[in-house]
Amino acid sequence: MIMDYKQVKTDVLKQYDTFLSLVQEIKGHSATTFDTPLEQLQKDVESVRNDIFRLMIVGEAKSGKSTFINAYLGKHILPMDVKQCTSAIVEIRYGAKYTLKATYADDRVKVFDKEGDIEKFLKENAALDDEYREIPVGTINLQLIIPNKGKRILESEIRELLRMIADDNLYKLSPAVYEQKVREYIAKKNPHWNDLVKKIEIEYPFEDEDLIGVQIVDSPGVNAEGRVGAITNDYIVNAHAVMFLKPLVGATLETNSFKKFLKSVSADRNPDAMFLVLTRAANETPNNVARIHEEAYKQFPGINKKQIIHLDSKVELFRNKVKAMTEEELQVFMDKKIEEAEWYNEQLKGKSDKEISVFMNEHKDMDILDSFLETPWYRSRCNREVYLQKLSELSNFKEIDVALNLFARKAQYMLLSEVLKRMLFVLDKITAELSENIRHYQDKAQNPAELACKLLNAEESLKDLQNKINVTVKRIASKYKDTDGIIETRAAKIMEAYQKEIGEIDPKMSSSVDELEKITFRKISSFKQFEGEITKKIVAECDEALIAFSKKGDLNYTALKPDITPEFLEKMKSERKRQAENTYTTGICFKETHTRLDQSKYFSLVNNDIQKRLDKIKEDVVLALQDYVTEVTSAYRTELTRNAKVQEENYRQIREDKANAEEMQKKIEVMEGKLSRVRPMVSNISALKGGIDKNV
Repeated sequence: MIMDYKQVKTDVLKQYDTFLSLVQEIKGHSATTFDTPLEQLQKDVESVRNDIFRLMIVGEAKSGKSTFINAYLGKHILPMDVKQCTSAIVEIRYGAKYTLKATYADDRVKVFDKEGDIEKFLKENAALDDEYREIPVGTINLQLIIPNKGKRILESEIRELLRMIADDNLYKLSPAVYEQKVREYIAKKNPHWNDLVKKIEIEYPFEDEDLIGVQIVDSPGVNAEGRVGAITNDYIVNAHAVMFLKPLVGATLETNSFKKFLKSVSADRNPDAMFLVLTRAANETPNNVARIHEEAYKQFPGINKKQIIHLDSKVELFRNKVKAMTEEELQVFMDKKIEEAEWYNEQLKGKSDKEISVFMNEHKDMDILDSFLETPWYRSRCNREVYLQKLSELSNFKEIDVALNLFARKAQYMLLSEVLKRMLFVLDKITAELSENIRHYQDKAQNPAELACKLLNAEESLKDLQNKINVTVKRIASKYKDTDGIIETRAAKIMEAYQKEIGEIDPKMSSSVDELEKITFRKISSFKQFEGEITKKIVAECDEALIAFSKKGDLNYTALKPDITPEFLEKMKSERKRQAENTYTTGICFKETHTRLDQSKYFSLVNNDIQKRLDKIKEDVVLALQDYVTEVTSAYRTELTRNAKVQEENYRQIREDKANAEEMQKKIEVMEGKLSRVRPMVSNISALKGGIDKNV
């Protein structure tokens, strides 16, 4: 997938191998202050070696996710359905053999390795029964059935779910029928909750080398309010790119769900990794496609223009199917398909709507050629090469490859830069420790008694530093966490500002509810910005305290500094936020049609509902951030204590070393030799990192 990246990757891995050899020689079997960053570095290098690119596919029901994935992979792996799939996450990646592993809601695992068994399982578990196609079973499973694990579900919980999924009635059933189907589904599935599949992992021996490093994740559908479940959210956090599929149908671009998805907390973690994919483009005129593209560019200025793409998965699937045919085989095949299509359309003539429905159901297994596949055949004058080229242009899948190549290259370069940055972090620690040890041995060679005293004082200073840091970090945590602390105070100010803005809305205006919605989303964004500020400040303040104390005691800050990695912080933040998942929604009550609408009363009802939800959001944010502060400060103290103990042990060994002057000089020369090898390595890595960062 990333051809231009391979040489740079080779250079980085070669540099890492040289780095690792030197580090292991310096480290030996002893515990060091750079053990933690070294462990994380090894994980990052493994990701680089494997070249894994995680692509997350999300979208509403009926958006054609399965069709798109099959077309992209060039293999008919997932069952394609024009309606919707289950709540299971589906992972597809390269493997030496075609296998499927299914994980059920109760964590049972089943493995299938025969193609027939895999196809049967997918048909039974990756697509819905006809009986429940019209209701959002993915949301029902994830929000209600799986969490309750067969326990009696309260009426209040069902009513809350019905309110939540009111806008997900995509097939326009009457409210009564919609509710009845939802209740029937809950009653039928709840006792057998453990038979619901929550995760499907597929490995396939793709022949296309570009797919070997790609991991596709197919998610349960996004609902009308742009929400995704906690499981999907976890995957989005770790995805390199997220593709939101939206059918391009008719003259307008309905984008509310995508707008709300972009505003959601989970999607905001990947602002530069979002792609809007407009599917089913073959049915639209070129002028209409171009106009809708422009409309999309205006609506989503935060997304790169090259990452809003129109395509047609069905055309690409068909092209994949016929591209291996010879000229003669394709001619025979197309003649047959056109004849079938003509017969099929002839049978529909003169039939009533009911008769048409019955006929289509009886012949649903027929693969009828669409007109947008037939027309290019005649326009190409039945020429194989010209026809395949026209299909390629019509599917527009080449744009996906171009966009992903550009983005993947950037993402992979960023990972290489992070690997080099961590290598420099380790080398800085090594340089600091070697320089300090050389100085100590030089002092010992001149005046062993004075050095012993100095090292004892250094050990005491370390212990004193640890005590001071513990007190200071605890004070920092209290400043953020306590009642009337920074977290609660800032959250309260956001709510006060919200109340003030709401108070300025005239409830009698017809646009009052729309204005209320805009202000609400702005305040949710304020909470997200607030969370980001706190998570950065807490570590920065801890680091500042360590620097200040280290300088006072003439201790080595670089060697002592804990490695609180961005990955560690992101994971912790994700865990804290997950505590609040599914306890609130950010959408607004759906509008009901009234003969006479009391606008003020309507505004008041909606406002009260939003106030409750926003209050809940505020509470969740405050609690999650307070827990986050506790865990970060605890992790900081733990890692600092470990580093300090390593330094104390180092001082003890130097103090107790009985070597004579000649032996000490040899030790100094060995350390200086290591240091002389570290310095040019730092220079080489810095130059390589600078070149990568400049290109990115």
